[in-house]
Amino acid sequence: MGQPSLVLVCLWWHDLRYPTCVLLFNGRWIADECCVIAIYIPGFNTKVFYQSPIDWEWGIVAGLSLVFVIYCELWKLARPIMYKRWEEPLQVLDVEQEITKQIKEEEKARE
Repeated sequence: MGQPSLVLVCLWWHDLRYPTCVLLFNGRWIADECCVIAIYIPGFNTKVFYQSPIDWEWGIVAGLSLVFVIYCELWKLARPIMYKRWEEPLQVLDVEQEITKQIKEEEKARE
C-alpha cells in the first residue's frame, strides 16, 4: 500500500486547524477530556462525578439487549403478514378493454 497523497494529508491538516463548526469541534475535545478525567483519575471520579463500577446492572443491559433483538426479529416476521393484509389488490388497467368498452357505449348511444 502506497503512502497517502500530499493533498489528502494537507486537507486533513487544514480540517484539523480550521474546523467549519468551532463549537462542535471544541465541544468534542472537551467531552474527550472530561471522559479521560472521569475514568482515569482515582478519587475524582467517585467524589465529583459519583461514578462506580457497575456489577448487577450488566444483567439489565444484557437482558434488555436480548429483548430488543427478539422484538426486532418478531417484527421482521410479522411485517410481511401485516402489510400483505393491508395492501389493496393491484388493479391493472387494460387500455384496449377500456377503449372497446367506450366504443360499445358510444354505439349503443347512437342507436
